[in-house]
Amino acid sequence: LHMFYKEFGLQRFERCLKEREQLRGTVRWPIGDSVRFAAVKDEIRSGFRAIDTGTLSEGVRWLARHEQLNILQPAMYDDPHFAILMRAN
Repeated sequence: LHMFYKEFGLQRFERCLKEREQLRGTVRWPIGDSVRFAAVKDEIRSGFRAIDTGTLSEGVRWLARHEQLNILQPAMYDDPHFAILMRAN
């Protein structure tokens, strides 16, 4: 996402974001059982919109929120085996 935005800008990024779904099944995505590849989330759009306006810290906050809530939480912290390992640690 970051490289696409950097290369093509916000308008094309937003226009093409939904089209990433067409890559589903062709990309190695080992967390596919818990995180759907190419799911469009509000945090992604908000993050890149903020970056595009020059509000980098807000953009980073939105993207970090996306990473935590939409990727790490379902892929790791909601996994019962991982939760047991974390409690044991």
